[in-house]
This record gives sequence, structure tokens and C-alpha cells, in this order.
Amino acid sequence: MKKFLAINHEFVARSYILFPTLLFAFSIIAHANVITFVWPFIFVYTVEKVMPFILDGHLNLASWSGVTKFCSLVAFVGGIFACVGIYFRFEWLASTAAILIGFGVTGLKLLGDPNKEVAGINFKRVNIIAGLSVIGGLLALGFLLMKTPLVVGFIFYTVILGLEVLYAYIVVKREKAPLNLKFSFNLKTAFPALAVLVVVFIISFFKKTGRISDFSWVLIILAILGIILELRNIFGQPFKLFRIWLGAIKNYVIIYTLLFAFQQNKVYWIFIVFIELMACGMLTGFLNHRLQKIDLGIRYKATLGVLFLGLFLTYTDRTYLVGTAVTVLSSLLLGKWVKIQAPDDDNSIDQKLSVFGSLCNQVALFGMLEVISFFKLDNKSALLIPYIDHQQELQYSREMFYLRVSMILLFIITGIFVIFHDRKYLFASNSQK
Repeated sequence: MKKFLAINHEFVARSYILFPTLLFAFSIIAHANVITFVWPFIFVYTVEKVMPFILDGHLNLASWSGVTKFCSLVAFVGGIFACVGIYFRFEWLASTAAILIGFGVTGLKLLGDPNKEVAGINFKRVNIIAGLSVIGGLLALGFLLMKTPLVVGFIFYTVILGLEVLYAYIVVKREKAPLNLKFSFNLKTAFPALAVLVVVFIISFFKKTGRISDFSWVLIILAILGIILELRNIFGQPFKLFRIWLGAIKNYVIIYTLLFAFQQNKVYWIFIVFIELMACGMLTGFLNHRLQKIDLGIRYKATLGVLFLGLFLTYTDRTYLVGTAVTVLSSLLLGKWVKIQAPDDDNSIDQKLSVFGSLCNQVALFGMLEVISFFKLDNKSALLIPYIDHQQELQYSREMFYLRVSMILLFIITGIFVIFHDRKYLFASNSQK
């Protein structure tokens, strides 16, 4: 029982963004071109992205037990609210649920891994089984979402969150300590979180409604500058810009696939890409062990070449999914090596860099989408309409191709810059592991 619950915890932690995002994305339904349940998706996505900046390490406490219980209960209550809200079509309840689930599961992810402290658990084996379980769970969730009423998918996920509560109360047993989250607010420390909140909220709203004003773009630019000021002390450190670039690429694979798959009536592509993400995450550990004998500089050069090849393969529909798999695997390997070579001083830095890379990609992607839509289709949100309204007859294949090529070129250009920035670490001839 303990091992099963430990695997379930790894399942929840690994899929902390994947499952809630998919569930609330599928809850957006267009009836006579009227969009419903937009806000729950916006809230869950926003909370997941903002949490690393809000908590900023506050969950790394001496007592994991109390925090694990708290976050698991919050997520489970959110799951129950989501089931009721989706079934009875109460958007306000589903929105509340999205906030609770986003807070709970992201908190569990940021907390670390209590399984490392639990006696009698083979951590490596649990990780492998959990990775396979996420892939299996993704397939099961995809089947439920496409073949059964939407609430069944939420019930499926809520059961998983319920098992996480059992894990927190049965498996995680450490010395008793008060739950002291010490949330303090002052403008200087809160500004980065508020800036991230502004960017994520505006982009999420645009992504689901196609509505954005010039004033909103001004707010996005100001918020991005604010985030840069927050991260300025780490930009000069080895590989920080490089990791932001890698995070942007991984986010691009997900977001562009979402847009393209809905537009081309290829929803199954979404599940394939998410399976690729999980499978590549598992394969990274295997390959990293096998590649240790190769000089680190050679590894970097070869893997960067493969990464650019993967981006090039996404150029055409026929090799798109192959290209996404190659791109994701290469980026994960590079990310693993750079974190080993230049460890973070703070546990929250990795999450912050990932979020910032994600935001940079989405600002560039949707900015480019608006430009292409305006000049080619005379409507700056035209390329979003098939995705928003689920109108697959509006495919705009040529314009989406322009968008894809533009983003590939952007990643190549920015990649050259960040590689040049970290060249003395990337191309040093040494055997450091």
C-alpha cells in the first residue's frame, strides 16, 4: 500500500501542470459560437505559473508532513468542486476549483520529494513506475475526455488527488512541526509575482478569447521588464539564459501543438506530444547514464546540433511529431547537464527560469500570430478562431506554416546568442560530469 501511494505521489507531482491544464482546456465548449468555461482554464494556468514567484521557496520547510497534508487537501477539495461545477455547469465553482487545484498540485511539486525521506521505498524504481503510470494515465484520460462525459475525466483525476491525501496522512510521517508558511507582502518582493500574474493572465485570456488590446501589450512589456529586473542578478550566471531558452522551446512545442491540433482537427496530436514529454523525461535519465563517458564539450555540441535538427523537422507536418520528440529529448538532456555543471543556489530558481522561458515564448508566439493574422487575414485574431470556437473548417494551413517557420527562425537566432553567451562553458574541452 505504501509503495502504491508513493507511486501515486510521483504521478501527481510529475503531472502537476499536464492533467489540470488538459481537463480545464477540454471544459471550454462553444455553443453557437458562445464560449463557456473560459475562466477556470485561465485561473488554473495562471496559478500554476505564478506559484513559484508567490511562494519563492516558502514551502521548503523542515516539516514536509504538514505542508504535504495541507496542499493535498486543498487539491482534493478543488477536485470535488470541479466535478460538481462541471456536472451542474457552475462556472464560478469550477473557477474556484481551478484555483484550489492549481495551488495544491503546484505546491506539492515545489515542495520537493518526500519519498526520499520515506524508509522502505526504492526511490529509483518508484520514479520509473510513476513515469510509465503518467503515460498510461494520459492515455486513459484522453480516452475519457473524447469518449465519455467531461465530468468522468474530472472524477478520474479527483480519485488520484484523493489517494494523494492518503499518502500525506499514511506514508509521510516526520516530526511534528507547526505549519508556518509566513506569507509576507511588500511591494518590492511582491512585484515579480504581480508581473508574472499580469503576463500570464492577459496571455491566457487572449489564448481563450482572441481579445487583447494595445494597452494589454504595453502592460505585458512592462511586466516582462519587471521580471527581468527581478532576475537580473542571475542572468550573468552560467547557463541561466540558456535554460530560459530551453524552457521557451519546450513551451513552444506544447502551445503551438495545441493551436495547430485543434485547428487541423488532430486532437490526438496533443496527447502524443504530452506522451513524448513524459517518455523523453524517462529516457533522459537512461541516456545521461550512458553518455557520461563522452567529453562534456562534445556532448553539448552534438546535442545542440540534434536540437536544431529537431526544430527543423517540425518544419513540415509529415515529420512534425518526430521533430517535437527530438527537440524535447535534446532540450531535457541539455537542461540536465547544465544544472549539474552549474547548480542553483535556490530551489525556486529552476521554476522561475522555466516560467520566464514559458512567458517569453508565449509573448513571441502570440505576438507573431497577431502580426501574421493581421497582414494575411485582415484580422489579428483570425488564427485563434478555429482553436477558440472549435471550427476545424477554418484551417489556415499556410498562415500557420508561416507562424511555425517564424518561430523556428526566432529560436535559431536567439539560440545563437545564448550559446555565444555561455560558449566558454558549453564548448570547453573537459570531462566534467
